[in-house]
Amino acid sequence: MILKWRKPIRRQISKIYVVFLFLKYDNIQKGVAMRLNFKNEQAVYFLVLIFFIFFQLDNSFSMTLLTEQEAIHIICEKTHIQEMMRKEIITFSPEQMARVKEKLGGRLTMYKKGKDAKQLSLQTAFAFYFCGCWQEKGEKYAALMLEEPGKWGPIKYFIVINNEDKSINNVLVMSYKEIRGRPIVRRSFLSQFIGKKIQDSFKDITGVSGATISSQATVFVVRKALALYSEYLESIEGRKE
Repeated sequence: MILKWRKPIRRQISKIYVVFLFLKYDNIQKGVAMRLNFKNEQAVYFLVLIFFIFFQLDNSFSMTLLTEQEAIHIICEKTHIQEMMRKEIITFSPEQMARVKEKLGGRLTMYKKGKDAKQLSLQTAFAFYFCGCWQEKGEKYAALMLEEPGKWGPIKYFIVINNEDKSINNVLVMSYKEIRGRPIVRRSFLSQFIGKKIQDSFKDITGVSGATISSQATVFVVRKALALYSEYLESIEGRKE
């Protein structure tokens, strides 16, 4: 596991500067104390420092569980396929993305708030991975690396689809920036998606208690992977005709 500090340096510096101002200038301290009805400036110091520490812990800490190569290795090991995965960046047309959006109920991200949601909703190029010969008709498995916005930041997934019956073969969480959504990485949660197809209902998926947004994001991103893969197959069939 790799721990990373993801906030830009200038945002970190700006927070430190705000704390410095509160600690340095008496007029600011007294003004805040009066506004908040504190009896002395020490309460202001305490409030600012607690806020600063809490804000840092909740917003700057993220965890990387798997790199791209580690995810590929796990999938090859679990599927007993030793061949190197073929990676391809596939770009979908606006018409194709409109069909994907329709399959997902009129949205391309589950959580619509924040910069990450806006950027991901505009994404049209996706990383596909193919491996294993299937009855001389093509690769046996396809995988997608997708990001889905969570409450605190993006969650990155590696989702594997069985080409034979178009069902989910595996779901891995590669990285996340969630505080209460950490249990979504557990196999007891992710294994519920194995065997799911695009036409199936996902209402039987039991979410993680206390991590509703992270659970819903995972359900949505699995459905999105199936929708993108379905659209990809339809484009392949269209070219053959």
